[in-house]
Amino acid sequence: MIEWSGRFVVALLALGWFATALPYVLWFTELRRASVTAVTAWTLLVPVVGVLRGVIVLGERPTTAQVVGYTIMVAALTVVANSDRHARDPATQNPRINH
Repeated sequence: MIEWSGRFVVALLALGWFATALPYVLWFTELRRASVTAVTAWTLLVPVVGVLRGVIVLGERPTTAQVVGYTIMVAALTVVANSDRHARDPATQNPRINH
């Protein structure tokens, strides 16, 4: 049986808002501005955020391999995000192509 304490209600609201509603709104807001490829690539940050929360909240220590792996993931995501932006910029299009 659920015990509806103040702590439980706060946790429920926090999970409902920060883990469900806010990401949903951010996802569809970003889909208006960027391609599906670029937006989907950002889901790769889920493990990075999980490890960072473990470090901050639980005092966990990531291994060197984890830090290197997450650094590579963030760098790759930056490349994907910037290449998508570059592809949509009319100033970077080939001027020889006549439409």
